[in-house]
Amino acid sequence: MQYPELFHRVACGLHEGIFHENKPTCGPEKFPGHDGNLTMHSLSIPAPRLAHRDQHRGSPLHHLRSCIRIQPPRRSRGLQEGATWSSTTFVDAVPSDNQRRRGATMNLEQIIAESVLGTIQWRTDTEGFCQCPGAHLHTTTNQKKDCIVRISRPSTVFCFHSSCEHEIARSKTNLYRALAAPSGLTRSTKKLKLTSEETNRRQEAAKKRSMALRAKSTLAVIIKEYRISEEQLLAESPISIPIQIPTHSKLLIQHLFNPSDVIWIGDTHDSGKPRHARHFKTAQHWAKWGFLKGPFIVPSTFNPGSVSRCKSNVLLRRYLVIESDTLPAEDFLSVVNWCRLFMPLHAVVHTGGKSRHGWFDTTFLNPEAWVELRSILPALEADSALFRESQPVRLPGVRRGTDQWQRLLFLAPRKEGL
Repeated sequence: MQYPELFHRVACGLHEGIFHENKPTCGPEKFPGHDGNLTMHSLSIPAPRLAHRDQHRGSPLHHLRSCIRIQPPRRSRGLQEGATWSSTTFVDAVPSDNQRRRGATMNLEQIIAESVLGTIQWRTDTEGFCQCPGAHLHTTTNQKKDCIVRISRPSTVFCFHSSCEHEIARSKTNLYRALAAPSGLTRSTKKLKLTSEETNRRQEAAKKRSMALRAKSTLAVIIKEYRISEEQLLAESPISIPIQIPTHSKLLIQHLFNPSDVIWIGDTHDSGKPRHARHFKTAQHWAKWGFLKGPFIVPSTFNPGSVSRCKSNVLLRRYLVIESDTLPAEDFLSVVNWCRLFMPLHAVVHTGGKSRHGWFDTTFLNPEAWVELRSILPALEADSALFRESQPVRLPGVRRGTDQWQRLLFLAPRKEGL
């Protein structure tokens, strides 16, 4: 069966096993909070159940696409081909007294950027650091270099914190529009000619926004229909989880990594200096310890001889670990259970706090699937920081604080040779 025909059958509720037979399948439904131009077919998802861990084979994101219809991107209401924006519409491009004093070392684009974002510490003519526009929303410690500004084409604003993403998106848009019309040109006075590369980039960005919107509108359905408790996970775990919690770290390493894999274990600051080489050991070495000193582990493997967790030292990304700091733990377990439909789940870790971590095998995913996951999972309240290849996550079998433990709730062995 060709993909378009299969997609049509799934979207209309005709594909076997996707929708209930006694529920309507093609009722048009407006997206909440939208302007009414986007519609999608009503969803009907099977009753809660544990997905078989081999069910993803053949089409990794088949079940994801059956719930979230991907339509061609709509044209943005913002800056479009054939028009530019007036700088006075969004920001006053006239330099302030402070900017005039610094004008001897600043060009026009830098002055415009500072009028949008405030004072910027310029590293180069096109890149610098500023205070994050959403710093008041940060949930972790602020650093001077958290927020990066680039005014090269295309301009961008990026912050390492994920809690301020909406403020960053707004600032990015304002900066782009202000730089697009530094001389105050309006829609009617000058046209903006887009290159084919920029046109494709805008179309891809619109597609990502569309997928994120559909994922967000589906979150309540996923939480309701795929609910699963910690007791169910423990009962369904292929490997029996022992009561002795300190042994959980050894179990995780033995069953999810090859003996020769170089793994980092330690605290967040145990990286970057020669003395930190002791935190990069093979899985066989770590497994010899009955109780491992953590409390963190990186779900990727590193090159032999590494002393830093930097991206360039990552040899292979074996797992994507997802968590949420905003959803209640019982609700996010529903998201973890739903993800099992298109990715094999290998571990669920109770962090000893308010969140739960789901370890998924992603070695089979292609680049297109990664693009979709990066758009969809954050819309389902998953922490986008964990998409970084060398991001540390909680290691089970380690005490957290004085009265809590990081422990396993589910563990499935990885197949030999993978």
